[in-house]
Amino acid sequence: MNQKTFVIVLDHSDHVKPSLHDFTDEWCMRKPTVHQDWFYSEEGQLAHNFGVLGLTYTMENNEPKYTDLIMKDAKHSPLLKMYELGHPELAYQWDIRYENAMVTPKIEKIRDSITPYIKDKYPLTLSFTQEERDVLNARLTEMTTYKEEMLNKFIMGAEPLDKFDDYVQNIEKMGLDQVLKIQQAAYERYLKR
Repeated sequence: MNQKTFVIVLDHSDHVKPSLHDFTDEWCMRKPTVHQDWFYSEEGQLAHNFGVLGLTYTMENNEPKYTDLIMKDAKHSPLLKMYELGHPELAYQWDIRYENAMVTPKIEKIRDSITPYIKDKYPLTLSFTQEERDVLNARLTEMTTYKEEMLNKFIMGAEPLDKFDDYVQNIEKMGLDQVLKIQQAAYERYLKR
């Protein structure tokens, strides 16, 4: 990528961590979409997750591996560094390999032995019948629009909070009970799987 990329190795006096920063310069301002697209490329993903090739990580057997700059900080363990690395809240793909850098064979064995027993507390998605989907599509669009409009009105003071009961009654008239029954039925089907 043809831009000014700065690698900052942050020394917080107790640990060192890599941090890749693309400072807003003329290039970034002229071509922001190219800049963002780069983060979704393989090179951008590796840079955002691991830092700079050759400085904070190397590629071994086609896998990123942190360098001694990251892994052999004399002041603290790699575990602390991995905790500190984290991810900023940006819309890009996280690479689990950065977390795996701290996994020892013993931890890997423990992780692999308990993984089959870990179940999601809540389903990521529910499955609905076509009839249920038709009802949800008809009801939820109207309800969601009304909810968002009223939420903004309540927050901005355009609608007094003493009208909140009216708001609840209107949502119920729009078919809240029917929507909740459909979602509950789908959840119960999920639990039976």
